[in-house]
Parts: sequence; structure tokens; C-alpha cells
Amino acid sequence: MTLAALVAAGILGVVAVCGINSYVCARAEPFFTTQEEAPVCDAILILGSLVYQSGAPSPVLTPRLEHGLALYRAGKAPKILVSGDHGTKTYDEVNAMRDWLTARGVPLQDVFMDHAGFNTYDSMYRARDIFQIKTVLVVTQQFHMSRSLYIARALGLEAYG
Repeated sequence: MTLAALVAAGILGVVAVCGINSYVCARAEPFFTTQEEAPVCDAILILGSLVYQSGAPSPVLTPRLEHGLALYRAGKAPKILVSGDHGTKTYDEVNAMRDWLTARGVPLQDVFMDHAGFNTYDSMYRARDIFQIKTVLVVTQQFHMSRSLYIARALGLEAYG
């Protein structure tokens, strides 16, 4: 392959990635909401992230938990679904998230745990098919929200974030 062909392929790849990203962002943007304007939904879905060996949530996960708790306290949903990685005995995002929430007053019966939310698609699919959620407030970081809402809505969830 010539240098010109490699450069052209690289440019085409960048344009394709940017185009797809723009499409996903445009499709998700109408469903971005603030805590005050968020509709009441079946559940709040907090997507997992790194948990330390001590069980403490990482600086990425803590703001997700805080925001999910604020939505719950504001009455935006009666249940919280925590979804994350619990693929081994020694790594458990889900119980750490549940423990964090219950330590702050969320009743245990209001927290559901998805131990197989290994990626965004799995979390959304399982929210719909295993936990029978129809309307959901997705909690994650801004950089991850467009993709999360796009996947949720592509799967038929009425999702906001």
C-alpha cells in the first residue's frame, strides 16, 4: 500500500468515526435532562465503574452514586438499579454500589443489583429484559451519556440522562 493510500484510509477512518459519533450525539441530545426536569421513571440506572479492593468507589463512580442518590431523594424513581462488573469473586462493583447507597439511607429493598453489567449494552439489555424496566434515568458521566442513551433507546427503553 502506498503512502497516499494509507493517508487516505486514515482520513476516511477519522471522518467515519467523527460522523458516527456526531450521529449518536444528535440522536441522544433530546433526552438529556436536568435533575429538576427529569421525568419520573420506573428506575434509576447507575452504571458501574472501578471499585477499589477495599470496596470504596473510585473518583469516577462516586459522582454517579451521588447523582443517583439525589435523583432517588427527589422522587424521580422508586427503585435504583446498580449495574456493573462482578465477574470474579475478588472484584465486585455491584455490592459496593449497593452498600454505598444503603449507608446513605436508601432502603435495601429499593436497590436492585445487576451483577452482569459488564458493558453499557449488557446493562441496558438486562435492565429491559431481566429487570423489566420500561422508563429509566441513566446515571453516568457526560462523556458516556450520549452512547448510553443511544443504546438504551435503540433497545426500546424510554431513557433519559
